[in-house]
Amino acid sequence: MPTVKQSARLLDRAERRRKLKGMETMREYDVVLEAQEEGGYTVYVPDLPGCVSEGRTADEAVAMICDAMGGYLAAREARGWSPPEVEHRRVAPA
Repeated sequence: MPTVKQSARLLDRAERRRKLKGMETMREYDVVLEAQEEGGYTVYVPDLPGCVSEGRTADEAVAMICDAMGGYLAAREARGWSPPEVEHRRVAPA
């Protein structure tokens, strides 16, 4: 099955609370949706290693990853860790 990349404006719960308190602006993340042969989608966030979810439809998968991202970022925040710093580059195979 082909991999479908979709950019989605994702606002996690912790960031939503901070925004309401005027503490931080919204952060955007790219997500990758992969259609599964048996049906449904797996979705992950390349910028948040280990942050993975799934859903029966693409929309459900995106909703599930939003929730997973909230938990992921809240856990990092509880430990005093900031979101991972990542660098993006687009390269072609050799």
